[in-house]
Amino acid sequence: SGRSKSWSGGAAQAGGSWVTILGSLLDITTTGGPLLISVNTYLNGGSHASCRPIIDGVWAGTYGGLPNSGDPFWQEGLLYTGGAGGNWLAWAKTRLYPGIPAGNHSLAVQCVTNGGSLGVCDNNTVACSVQFIELKQ
Repeated sequence: SGRSKSWSGGAAQAGGSWVTILGSLLDITTTGGPLLISVNTYLNGGSHASCRPIIDGVWAGTYGGLPNSGDPFWQEGLLYTGGAGGNWLAWAKTRLYPGIPAGNHSLAVQCVTNGGSLGVCDNNTVACSVQFIELKQ
């Protein structure tokens, strides 16, 4: 099974902490198989930036014990958005997330920058998406 969600028209966010992108919220039901999650966002401004999928408010990689860099922000990699001169940069990630228990969950995207103000799909001309497919074991 799988589902997807697309959105645009978000708001710019201040640097320093993860912000859940409200337009990305997707209620899902899983049967306990690994989830293949794809996140596609467009970012501008800020400094270094990243996004990540969260399930029930927790980074999706936590469930399966995926490697965590130890840095509070870069579990899924980073992109230098501060030097883009106001241009939108694509941030995309597709990864297999094991260990997510069966049941009803909330899937969403969080994004962060470590300085300045970050735009995440925050005008109506740039659309972003999140999608998942549950793999059967």
